Amino acid sequence: MESSLSAREFRGAGLLRWAMPNYVLGDPPEWARIRECRGGVCSFRGRSGTTPADWVLIEALPIKSPGRVLVGLDHAGVAYMAASALWGSNVATWWHYDAYAAAAVRNEVEANGVNTAGLVIGEDVPGFVPQGESLLVTGRGAAGDALSPEAEPFDLIALPFPATGEALLTREILEQAHDRLVMGGRLVAATDKDPSWLKGAVESVFGKADVSAVDRGSAVWATRKKERTAWKDHSHVLQVDLPPKPLGFLTRPGVFSYGRLDRGTKALLKVLEVGAKARILDLGCGYGVMGAFALARSPGSSAVLVDCNARAVGAARRSMVANSLTGATVLLRRDLENIPGGPFDLVVANPPYFGDFRIADAFVSFARDRIAPNGKMFLVAKAGEAHREIVARKFGEARTEMLGTDTYFVITARP
Repeated sequence: MESSLSAREFRGAGLLRWAMPNYVLGDPPEWARIRECRGGVCSFRGRSGTTPADWVLIEALPIKSPGRVLVGLDHAGVAYMAASALWGSNVATWWHYDAYAAAAVRNEVEANGVNTAGLVIGEDVPGFVPQGESLLVTGRGAAGDALSPEAEPFDLIALPFPATGEALLTREILEQAHDRLVMGGRLVAATDKDPSWLKGAVESVFGKADVSAVDRGSAVWATRKKERTAWKDHSHVLQVDLPPKPLGFLTRPGVFSYGRLDRGTKALLKVLEVGAKARILDLGCGYGVMGAFALARSPGSSAVLVDCNARAVGAARRSMVANSLTGATVLLRRDLENIPGGPFDLVVANPPYFGDFRIADAFVSFARDRIAPNGKMFLVAKAGEAHREIVARKFGEARTEMLGTDTYFVITARP
């Protein structure tokens, strides 16, 4: 079935929806193909923010409501919207640990008139209590301590796992999914490539898994049959011995530079200058190394650390507490919105390289707007010239310098 009207146009014309909701993703061109899903239960026009694994997951959803459902880990919310079409509102919960992804999904869901009450962002699968405080002191946590007794379990958990994903993060999410299912509850994990890797990962957690080919990928099915918990805390405490004192950091799968100090951060720490009682801003803080060392080097200073990854923010917060760095405020933000404090005497950043330097440009623009008159920005990058140009456009050529160190470049700038 094809329709010349989008979901927005249906609402704008005040018309009732057809039996098949026609969802719109982003702002597709008029000629964009309408994709029917789940035998015509719903359709989508456009593919903004989706992956092949997302479409596989939709086709694997059961027609009959399985009960309480968890979906998520995508950037468009297509499975959440399909669940609404299949079973009605308030049945599914959508989850992600990334605030940027969550904002994108909220925009798509709201634009298509679907209830947003089930959208959740957090470090772990809903129902898990983030761990780490005791880990930094006593060792690994236990699954029984991590599960919230008040959280109602799910009957079906359906999540996409593209082949390019991080293996250990996939493993941890599968373990948490197992423990959040009712006995006899079902997991469906979708992937876009050869499913053997995902089947092996699911079998290692659930004991048995079946594979069904779906469109351009595969769905891996499993049932919870074991009472015992499967989750193992994959967090790792990283001890870093740099002046003025050794510090311990909680690192987790899904957070940049898990279990090790990346070379870019090492390069920046070699040249980092921190004044007395400085106001510090760490953009894209990860698990908090640069902000923490800036605070440790300058007692009496304060720091605001920001990241879009809930796992990173949780790890940074717990590391600050464990290291008795009381001047730190760690914030989860989608895109640098509502950052308190400033003007800042010191701004540090180790931006990711994907997205055509969009994030680096946003970091530098924000730093230029919020830096103190005598402040200084330190940005570390592999693509030195490209990042130097970004910084120079905002701060001015004469106020920008670049230092090469260990295959990385540290770009500094003053207002």
